[in-house]
Amino acid sequence: MRHVLMIVNPTSGRATALARAQQLAGLLTAAGRVVELHVTRAAGDARHWAAALGGSADLIVSVGGDGTLNEIINGLVDAGWRTPILPVAMGTANVVSLELGLPSEPEALVGVALAGRRRSLDIGLVERAGVATSRFVMCLGAGFDAEVVARVHAARGPRGITQRAYARPLLAALLRRGRPLTRVVADGTVLTDTASLAIVANLGRYGGDRRVCAEARCDDGLLNVCWVDGHVRGALPRFVAGWLTDRLRPGRGICFAHASRVELRSAGAVPVQIDGDPAGELPVSVSVLPGAVNVLVPDRPSGLDA
Repeated sequence: MRHVLMIVNPTSGRATALARAQQLAGLLTAAGRVVELHVTRAAGDARHWAAALGGSADLIVSVGGDGTLNEIINGLVDAGWRTPILPVAMGTANVVSLELGLPSEPEALVGVALAGRRRSLDIGLVERAGVATSRFVMCLGAGFDAEVVARVHAARGPRGITQRAYARPLLAALLRRGRPLTRVVADGTVLTDTASLAIVANLGRYGGDRRVCAEARCDDGLLNVCWVDGHVRGALPRFVAGWLTDRLRPGRGICFAHASRVELRSAGAVPVQIDGDPAGELPVSVSVLPGAVNVLVPDRPSGLDA
């Protein structure tokens, strides 16, 4: 590993991500690596640089949140590159780094860059009207959670998002009435026509170090589905409480399944989020791309291997 492409979102980590990237670049340069650093200025920059430059790099270091990593993954798949990625967690939730058991200390991260092992991960493919539009490594959500994400991003400031920023939008979405419901179809079977929330997950963790689909693994060739029945009284508050306490279980309107293809559609306008960012509205179809992305993880098994 000689040439490192580093892509950093400077607003991540309360605007400290650039300083962290420069620190990592210095350590990698001292170790004899050539570091090419690019700072994002607008949405889509990370995707563009991953597609344009990823093929000439031996490693891509993503310094930012899960949204920055999502853009890099999309850029690599757009261009057909298999360059491994090392996520450096500087965002709000940092789900991927938690799931992979990646360290946060700069010296330890450089150790993974120099001597980590390569691991192949599944990703989700999102289609609209039969056309592939994006991919995700964490999840796609429709309904309640996408509404919360949209509210948070609408109020987003120049220094990014904190966990605290979700409290008021979460409460406002819980108090809303008359939400359009979603049909969930898994591998051709209709699971429900009355979902107020539907999450199609590739990872077990959701929104931080808490789990929604606890059995999900991003290397099993399957997607996991969690939905909340909008006709069951109190199911949505129970979902939120179960998630916040990391004790989410099936029952009383909270349901789980797994599939290789999931279709979500609604008669009304239902928002969608992908890896924590707003992503339009339903309908969408989601399928799995097994082993489509490579990441570097610590040589000692942890995270997904535990």
